[in-house]
Amino acid sequence: MNKAANNILNSANFLLGVTALLLPLNAKLCSYTIAAILLLGIFYFVKYSPKLKLDFADKINLLPIILFVLMAISILYSHNKSEGLSYLSRQLSLLILPAIAFFLKDKINRKFIFSGSIVGCLVALCLCFMNALNAYNVDGSELHFYYIMYSYLLHPTYFSILLSCNIFFILIELKNVSDKLYRFVLHFINFIFLVNIITLNSRMATSVFIIALLIYFAMQWMRNENRKILAFNFIAYCLVIVSGIYWMLNHYNRITDMLDSNVVKQSEMPTLEQVQESKLLASNPSNLELRFSLWSSALNLIAKRPLLGYGIGDINSQLVTYYKEHQMLYAAYKELNPHNQSLQIFLATGIIGFVVFGAYLLLCFFIAMQQRDILGFLCLFILAANAMVESIMQHSVGIIFFMLVTILITHGNRNDRKLFSK
Repeated sequence: MNKAANNILNSANFLLGVTALLLPLNAKLCSYTIAAILLLGIFYFVKYSPKLKLDFADKINLLPIILFVLMAISILYSHNKSEGLSYLSRQLSLLILPAIAFFLKDKINRKFIFSGSIVGCLVALCLCFMNALNAYNVDGSELHFYYIMYSYLLHPTYFSILLSCNIFFILIELKNVSDKLYRFVLHFINFIFLVNIITLNSRMATSVFIIALLIYFAMQWMRNENRKILAFNFIAYCLVIVSGIYWMLNHYNRITDMLDSNVVKQSEMPTLEQVQESKLLASNPSNLELRFSLWSSALNLIAKRPLLGYGIGDINSQLVTYYKEHQMLYAAYKELNPHNQSLQIFLATGIIGFVVFGAYLLLCFFIAMQQRDILGFLCLFILAANAMVESIMQHSVGIIFFMLVTILITHGNRNDRKLFSK
């Protein structure tokens, strides 16, 4: 490969890193960097005419493209075409990022992407902290430092997912770093990310992170890593997590909110809307039961149209109608989605889309385990587990990060994979 062609590939990798950097700040800006990478890919194919050969990884990445096509077709039998087109525009990464992976092949550099993500998260956390500090100086409420009032740039669940994956990247990176100052900086960044996962207070995202952390330390223990250092790190992380959770239980207890229907969301100030929500919450005894009722509603709707679903334009209207018919007033008022990504896809595209999405997830897990890609496996586990209780691909940040993780697993640089599987 000549120097000019190599420069194009390096530029594309750099832009992928910029995309990851922008995710926690403004996901809408990512569309410009992704479009730029796509243009580079088109130029590369026109200029150098490489041989088009689909390997196993390329074939796997046809699945999200098929899913996107199924979503596009579903607009034809949706009544609300404009809603369907809006939904489809948010899913463009299903089409574009696999095409970018096909262009870059195994030249995708995960260090570029995760380094960009770490920088983006640090900038986002600084902005969130400054915003919370300014608000605290005005009214003296410490609630500005927790959950939605703190994470004003993106939803706490998405932010927690990004921070969790970055923590594991840094943990694995630390095994290959000898410089003491650099190691100290990485440990300090991980400490900041860990504290913020706790204060962001996304219940499922925090629980999934703790499980993934236990899996990581168990894997390293079985690999006979330096067990003294491993035990020290494990105890240090446990102390931070336990102390943080104890603090949150005494200052911002969302566990009570999850189990008690009488608790109005503490992240909101007493407004007319809050009063309305407190009344409507009576129709669903608790946040936990609300989730089960949402899943039950989705399954009942799926049972009526299992083959093709309702189309991406009509999911919302169908759910709201069902909620109203069954006196789920809070769900109808908030126009809640099923809070499960698989059910969301099943509702939109029927059993075919559900099978395509499930097959793609399982194949990515298979590749990660086959190649002993610890980082890829843990990141995909975090995304898949959160997708069980959230429709994480309904927003640009979720779908872009999901696709970045999966193409890193299928098309990541082989030397990278060896490095991160040590």
